[in-house]
Amino acid sequence: MTEHVPIFGAALLARSVTRGSAASALGRGSTTRFRRRLTTVRTWAWRLLTICAASVAGPVLAQTTMYIGKSISLVTPPGQCLLGDSKLERDVKDRAANAMTGYNHVLAVFGECREVAQLRAGKAIPFSSFGQILTAQPKGKPVTMGGMGRADYLARMRKQAGDFNDAFRRMKEDLKSRNPLVGTTQNLGVLGMDHAAAYVGMLQDLPKGDGTATPGTGVIAFTTVQDVPITINFYRRGQGAKVLDEMVKTQAATAAGFVAANR
Repeated sequence: MTEHVPIFGAALLARSVTRGSAASALGRGSTTRFRRRLTTVRTWAWRLLTICAASVAGPVLAQTTMYIGKSISLVTPPGQCLLGDSKLERDVKDRAANAMTGYNHVLAVFGECREVAQLRAGKAIPFSSFGQILTAQPKGKPVTMGGMGRADYLARMRKQAGDFNDAFRRMKEDLKSRNPLVGTTQNLGVLGMDHAAAYVGMLQDLPKGDGTATPGTGVIAFTTVQDVPITINFYRRGQGAKVLDEMVKTQAATAAGFVAANR
């Protein structure tokens, strides 16, 4: 099974996030519509993420893992299950870890629960939705927040322009050199921010493992717990404003649950 591993990770937590354009990734016919809808998404996301999160089924608390002496509770999006230790599951986790080498440490990999069950039973299929929980580990060195609180970090992230787009480009080029099947990636920028996390959107072609790919959407939640930077990557096949809306709501609920479980 050849499962795609997206390029975003917690290594970008130290860099601020700027907005990008999704127009070219959607095609000219839907450009105006998507821009208008994306503006709407960003507007309510900044103001109403907490309310929206309440309308989503609760995230799943699966288990804990140890990292630099800290017990981190792993919370996955609703309907997503952590990969286990069967051969196919380990293969997927190993590919994720290899793809992130030099940038992040993979705390967990998850996928749609029914599809994880099939994988566990020995049937290799491309996930319709999946993701990873990461922490920054550039060049193999763990990173902590140095006592900076989550609120201060998010405020700093919102204010600074930084070199996020440049870091995004470098990571994309690096992963492309490791995996030629990685398709077009478009940064949508910050879609919203609440007390728990900042939410960054992206459009990306997601390979299916058979030499073909389908358009996909990703929403990445950047947060911190226990002085450790955490990124929750969540990807789903399909694009459009409705998909983006649903994924931002889901990630808001997941990040809130993650923060609450790690107090």
